[in-house]
Amino acid sequence: MSNILRFVGWVLVGLGVIAAFAGGFSPGLRFGFLGGFETLIFSLVIVLNGLFIVAAGESIGVLFAIEANTRKAAQQVTE
Repeated sequence: MSNILRFVGWVLVGLGVIAAFAGGFSPGLRFGFLGGFETLIFSLVIVLNGLFIVAAGESIGVLFAIEANTRKAAQQVTE
């Protein structure tokens, strides 16, 4: 689950960066009704959401690792 979240987050970060360069810095290319500044803001929101999803995936991975280590330590104590 954490790997999927991290993958989706990095994809969103990449798409946001591409959207910023494509829509924000080239005057002829716009995304629908958005202008240059709005496209940059929209791209920033995509990048920040992607980074948030990556952080959530990392947090879930850490919790899974803690659970696995706790379970292994508990099994060693009971043996």
